Parts: sequence; structure tokens; C-alpha cells
Amino acid sequence: MNESCPVLTPAERQVQDILQHTEAAMMATIHAALERAGKEVAEAFQTVDSDMQPPPRDYFTAVVHQQLFLRLCGADPQTFEEQALRFVGRDLYEAFFKGYTEKQWGCSPTELPASILKRLPVRFNYDDNYFFHKYQGMPETGYTDMIGRILDHPNITVRLGTHFQRAEASASAHIFYSGPLDGYFDFEFGRLAYRTLNFERFTYDGDYQGCAVMNYGDVSVPFTRITEHKHFSPWEEHKGSVCYREFSRECGPQDIPYYPVRLVEDKEQLAEYVARAEREASVTFVGRLGTYRYLDMDATIREALDTARLYLAKLSGGGTMPAFLHSPV
Repeated sequence: MNESCPVLTPAERQVQDILQHTEAAMMATIHAALERAGKEVAEAFQTVDSDMQPPPRDYFTAVVHQQLFLRLCGADPQTFEEQALRFVGRDLYEAFFKGYTEKQWGCSPTELPASILKRLPVRFNYDDNYFFHKYQGMPETGYTDMIGRILDHPNITVRLGTHFQRAEASASAHIFYSGPLDGYFDFEFGRLAYRTLNFERFTYDGDYQGCAVMNYGDVSVPFTRITEHKHFSPWEEHKGSVCYREFSRECGPQDIPYYPVRLVEDKEQLAEYVARAEREASVTFVGRLGTYRYLDMDATIREALDTARLYLAKLSGGGTMPAFLHSPV
């Protein structure tokens, strides 16, 4: 085939047939792999004591798309910004992620690990749910009541305003520590970075924003989001609203830590604390602060239940509890 003769030669037609056949076989393999992945995950989910539903086919399609894109670019995203640009492109990244991230974390997205953004689902449909779970909700009477009922047990003693001392660990068969990982070791290797929050309460006569949480991505808006709590309990009816603006800032020594930052440059410091914790006898570190991981509420509760089950199994069958159910590094 050339400019004067647009008809393929026999050799060129053979090459085209080979390429088309190979491409068709490749796509058939990819579609079969997507089907197989969906079925395997669905079967595996049935063995788990959870209401979580397996992700739809679009989830696995997005995974393939992302991995092939990274292979094409020859890149392995290490930072939040790199991950965001590969997830949604520059326009959506700058519109929705960049400003919010700078306010929430107090640093450039180039300093944050890609793992923070990998928590968020990317979909190619109109499903606006945060999770893939079939059932989503809140405790009917709130978390305060739920925690109160958990603690209302004859074998549980609550001591408020009491700082835990490591010397007390020897008096217990096992310690489950949910405080800051660096704080347990008296900041031996320096302080890990955390963010804390200030809350500004205000009320409104009616429905203020029509949803439970509204994020504000513009850097010019000082707060990160507004929470209108009555929308967390749609089974209740309230004429007015109690709302909170959230302001994120650096966590000082006297503040309550909310979010572990996990800067890319802090990996070595975290690794030192993890190695130190793994040498500690009869202590398991749990939760956001204890494992220095950015965990959602459902994952935190899931890990707490799994940790309790593992401890009871070790108690009856023998064996040593690990310092972490899932390593922070």
C-alpha cells in the first residue's frame, strides 16, 4: 500500500490480520480476567463476617486502566499529587483536590504519600456513595451511646484524666494501646507529624446545606468542610440544624491528634518506631494513632474486632500477639 495505491499488499494484509487477531485475543483475556476477578472477590467476600458488598466490575476496570496507564508512563506514583494526576487529571485535581489537601494537611500534596488518595474510590458511573458497601449508616443512637454501652461492663474500669505510663504494662497480661505511637515511647525518635482540628459551632433554622458533609476545596475558604449532623440520622426529624465548620491545623504537644500526616520524608522515622514497637513484649498497637495510619471509621472498627478475635484465639490456642495487626510501613 502506498499513496498511489491504497490497497494492502498480501504481506501487509497478513500483518494486519496478525495484529487484529492478537488484539482481539488480548482483549478477550482482559475481559475474562475482569470476570474472574469479580467472581473470586464475590466468593471471598462470602467467607468474611461483614455486610460489605464486593465492588462492581467498574472497580476492576479502573484498576486495569490505572495500572496500564502507569506502565505506559513508566511511573510509580509515590506522592499524593502524582497519584491524583493519574487518577483524575490536572483539571479535576486542581479543582477538587489540590486546595483542599493543602488546607487539610498544611503542606504541598507533593510531600504527602500516594496512599492517602488511594483510599478514595474512582468510579465511571453516577454512584455518589463514598464506599462500595451495600449497607451504610450510623449507630441509631449515636457513637456516644455505643461507646458508653461498650464500657458499661463489670470487667472494664475507666480512668479519665490519667496518662498511661509504660511501667504499668508489666502489671497487665496484655496491652492494647490506641494512643500516639511516638508518645508511647516518649518521643524517643522525635515527634511524628499529626494534624488536629478546631470546630466552629453554629445553628440554622431549617436545612443549611442539604447533606451531612460539604467539602470546600478553595484555598480562599479557611475551613475544610461543614458538617450538618442531622443528615447522618435521616430517620429523625429536626426543624433546625446544628452545624460545625472544621479548621485543620498543625498538632502541637498539648493538642489532641486527629490525623497522622505520614510525610514521604518521615518514612525512616516511622520505621524506627515500628521496629521499636515490634520489640515490645505483650503490647499491640491499634487504631489511627497507635498504627499511625489514615483509617476510615469502618476500617478502624473492623480491625478492632479482628484484633480482639485474634487475641482470644491466641489465648485459647497459644501463640504470641503481634505488635501490629497490619504493619504501618
